[in-house]
Amino acid sequence: MNEIATSGGAPSFNLDDYATDAQKELQGVWRNIGKDKNGKTREVKLARESNENYMSALRVLQRKNQALLEMNDDEAFSLAEEIARECYSKHILKGLRVDGVEMSKTPDEYREMLKNKDFFAKIRTLAGQMDSYKIEDEQSVKS
Repeated sequence: MNEIATSGGAPSFNLDDYATDAQKELQGVWRNIGKDKNGKTREVKLARESNENYMSALRVLQRKNQALLEMNDDEAFSLAEEIARECYSKHILKGLRVDGVEMSKTPDEYREMLKNKDFFAKIRTLAGQMDSYKIEDEQSVKS
């Protein structure tokens, strides 16, 4: 059990509510992103934004481009966005489905898709939501 006890009969604080599945975080989960103009359901398979592969790739590219990123100008902002798209295309966006049919895409194609700022914003939001990556069976949560 992963509870923090309190005194005086107050409720405890259970950290198991925040337990996530490392496999889901790396391999991704399918998320519904609505319907297209023809009414077909669209889904994306997303790894969690904070997964170790994404974070490692992000650090490598940030270090490699540190001097430019520190300029804090429009060019630095554009570079930071390109680095984020690069890392998302390889380590976060894992698949696309339309009406249950998976589309075959490469990381380069994903990177191009992520140039659409609103699509990228949606992917960032969904990939950062902990609830999608939680351990489902509370009995399997280890203390």
